[in-house]
Amino acid sequence: MKASLPALESVERSSRISHDNLSAMTISIHQVRENAEKLRVLNARINETVKLRSVSREGWEAWNVACKAFHEQLAALSFPGGESGWQAFLSKQNDGIELALVFLEADETTFRSGYHMQIVWDRLKRLVLSPDQSARLEEVAIAYLHKRVRREFWHMAKYMRLYASASFWQRVVACAAGSELATARKARWLLLVRDGFPVRRWIERELTRQKYGTDYVARLDFGHP
Repeated sequence: MKASLPALESVERSSRISHDNLSAMTISIHQVRENAEKLRVLNARINETVKLRSVSREGWEAWNVACKAFHEQLAALSFPGGESGWQAFLSKQNDGIELALVFLEADETTFRSGYHMQIVWDRLKRLVLSPDQSARLEEVAIAYLHKRVRREFWHMAKYMRLYASASFWQRVVACAAGSELATARKARWLLLVRDGFPVRRWIERELTRQKYGTDYVARLDFGHP
């Protein structure tokens, strides 16, 4: 599997990014969200024009222009700092790590964003982070408990199982006992992952039974031993 933006080469690419250039690159969560919105607009334009591409020559041209505009901007807008930022993260440069943290903190859903968040969580396991950076990741993880579960949730859980602080797990336990049912359920899932249980497999099994079983309702709250 290649861990790359669509315009990038594989994760093992050895080219180095200028440290001075990245140091001058200050990217805020707000900017990441602005870039994500631009990318969603470009993607929406493709979805609009694809319906017309077989209708007329003009329709096909409009779709072609939309596709070209999207792919020209994809690498620059998908990750803070674009290709340079992504490669800086993959090569473990400090500025690249900071960009990755901002990317997770922004938590925007765009084309292939879940795929890149998955890679970020997995790659962070190979890095030594500062106490401040670790604390920021714990805040991102707590925020996940209040959101819809996406693929990166499980990669976050694996990271937290290895590196989360005792105070983080105390907060998760509090969430698990809280009155917000959806949040409490996800907190219990996270506690089960911490203790080595194959929660994701259990969920997939239950959802499959619900999909194909007559009148079967998936049981997704597994409690905690």
